[in-house]
Amino acid sequence: MSALAGELPRYDSLGSNHDLDAVQESASVMRMRLELTITDSEVTFVANSDNHSELYITPQLSNLLQEFLAHIEEGGDVSLLPNTKLFSIREAHEMLCMDESNLLKLVEQGVIITKTVDGRKFVEASSLYRFQRQRQREGYAILDQMYELQKDDY
Repeated sequence: MSALAGELPRYDSLGSNHDLDAVQESASVMRMRLELTITDSEVTFVANSDNHSELYITPQLSNLLQEFLAHIEEGGDVSLLPNTKLFSIREAHEMLCMDESNLLKLVEQGVIITKTVDGRKFVEASSLYRFQRQRQREGYAILDQMYELQKDDY
């Protein structure tokens, strides 16, 4: 039994009323374990306490996993989709919370990649996710700049 598995809650079967609580508690334990094992260059995650096997992951992956696990802890919905999934133009602009015309401009500029199937354009999931991440990074950069400009005022 792994060191982490011994700390996780047990539940009988999928579909029980306690599944969500158990999943949230498991996510909490895993997230806290990741936080405790991070260093500047790598994260050591003990996978098996009997033979002291260790799993090393990058801090970036650890941060991503921690965000994912925190979302689960809060009871957030999670959907895992393959990067090969195709979204209609309508689905894509709704996911991005932007006008369809703005999305089509991004397609024309080559910022978002589409694939044509039976004469219809679809947005590739990998392109959509890449754009979302870039937009999020830019938003955080703007917030950081605003913080830097205002921190001297206080």
